[in-house]
Amino acid sequence: MAKSVGMGGPPQLSVILCVYNGETFLEEAIRSVLAQTFGSFEFLIVDDGSTDGTAAILAACTDRRIRVIRNGSNLGLIASLNIGLEAATGEFIARMDADDVCTPGRFQRQIDFLRQHLDIGLCGSWLQVIGEETVIPFPVTHEQIKVALLDQNPLAHPSVLFRSRLISDNGLKYDAEFLAAEDYELWTRLVFLTKLANIPEPLLLYRQHEQQVTSKKMAVVNSAAGRIKLRLLNSLELYPTEREKMIHLFLFNNDYRDLRHGDILAEADEWLNRLFAANRKFRQFDELDLLPLWKKKLLITCIDYYSIPKWKVLKRTHCFRLAGFSPVEKMKLLIKCLLKRKVGP
Repeated sequence: MAKSVGMGGPPQLSVILCVYNGETFLEEAIRSVLAQTFGSFEFLIVDDGSTDGTAAILAACTDRRIRVIRNGSNLGLIASLNIGLEAATGEFIARMDADDVCTPGRFQRQIDFLRQHLDIGLCGSWLQVIGEETVIPFPVTHEQIKVALLDQNPLAHPSVLFRSRLISDNGLKYDAEFLAAEDYELWTRLVFLTKLANIPEPLLLYRQHEQQVTSKKMAVVNSAAGRIKLRLLNSLELYPTEREKMIHLFLFNNDYRDLRHGDILAEADEWLNRLFAANRKFRQFDELDLLPLWKKKLLITCIDYYSIPKWKVLKRTHCFRLAGFSPVEKMKLLIKCLLKRKVGP
């Protein structure tokens, strides 16, 4: 069972940080939250059974806004996130990771944004990589985010801040069936309940380190993401065959990379055209934002990575006609088709 210690009073914001053996960067992350220009928050730190110096760091924290919740054993990130959601009492909920750093005005900027845009229920932000000048951008508008969900996770989990009633009113929580992609899965449910947005400013300093990405973890992420992407097809009332699932994941999840045969362009084009026709019927995704994604999938996935078809074949595809290539783009493609050496059977 989780044991909780902490503060009282009704905060406007609940900040949820889950940590397991995070002593290396935890103090810096905590300081960045406590230094926010927006001060009306409770800071819920869920210690998921840490065995390093995490408990000592938390025990030394004296700020009354901090409320530590200690799991009796290591329950995992998803269970800890849901414990944090259940404990949150604020009008808004913000996420934070134990190895990242908030910019001082992050919470104020996001809360002001949501109060100015009452139709938006959740907002994230761009990221600044710690120790680099690199800024990681994300789609900004709800329409762009909704289309991007078909292909990737367009919201950085530790950057999001959202209205708590979205969780309570809809009985939502993170789904343990989607380990390592639990945030992505939650966004695909929220996007049909409210509008989502990203503030095009780096409000979170994001730390990249070796422990984040392993081949084993990436395999888990990829598997969960593939299931999420197939489930999104339900919104278009598309129920693909096993072969169509393979084509879809080939296009959108980088799976089945051995599909190296002469008909892959035709199969991909047929499937993308079906998706486009279904969307015209049900109008789930903005067509102007959808077309660039179609162009990317047709050209990058099916052409750049595999054999370039003859120019005449490419021009006959549905997606080529739908995507509306400019004269300059057509010329570049023609040159590419002429120069690219054919690979595969």
